[in-house]
Amino acid sequence: MTAFHPAHAQSNAPTLPKNPQTSAASVTSHDDASANTTDALRKKRSDRYNSPPGTPPLDDDSYLVVETASSDQTALPGLPANNSDAIIVGSIVAQHAYLSSDRTVIYSEFKVLVEQNLKAPKDFPLHTGNSIDVERQGGEIRFASGVTLSRGVANQSLPWVGKRYLFFLQYRPDEKDFFLITGYRLEGAQVTPLDNTKTVPAITETNQNKDALPTPLPDPRTEFIYGTSEAQLLAKVKALIASGTP
Repeated sequence: MTAFHPAHAQSNAPTLPKNPQTSAASVTSHDDASANTTDALRKKRSDRYNSPPGTPPLDDDSYLVVETASSDQTALPGLPANNSDAIIVGSIVAQHAYLSSDRTVIYSEFKVLVEQNLKAPKDFPLHTGNSIDVERQGGEIRFASGVTLSRGVANQSLPWVGKRYLFFLQYRPDEKDFFLITGYRLEGAQVTPLDNTKTVPAITETNQNKDALPTPLPDPRTEFIYGTSEAQLLAKVKALIASGTP
């Protein structure tokens, strides 16, 4: 099982003044986003997003929009069935942004209503009609001054409330929730990936060293193909799970 860790590196420069990660409806007030230290479970969830000591907390003088690095995330196929503890189809019914316990990182928690359970952890059964908590780094908070801060992770987007998704998840038993590895928005004939998962390097003069080992091509069984319908995608993922393909 591959381990996943949130990206914590904070950029020192502002990005373009737009936020493709979230919508205005998902903005959380600073007071509501602050971790409740009297809630042991919330504190556990917020602690894991803490930054290295010395990182300044976010305030209304911070850059409005910043995208963090994601270099510490292990490269995965587009359909990481073997790297996931759980795979579900579900709808986002609520979203709430939170600050890490040290108030340096924003993460979002989604309430997901399970529609189909394709794969589940042994000690956490996933029943149709039940809801689970799913987290991903990034989100928006608004200070009392009216200033809104947005944070995200490179090549990753946040799901939208009211939409249906196929989610690949990592189970976190200590915190009783799930980490979003990647996902796909499902709209019948149209399937839209949440993340940019293209990892195949371009052929250039610098990587055509005749003595270098050839770059392995991605396994087409585990890669998403644009133009795939919802039915085709779910059939492919079910086949991956049944075969145990890495």
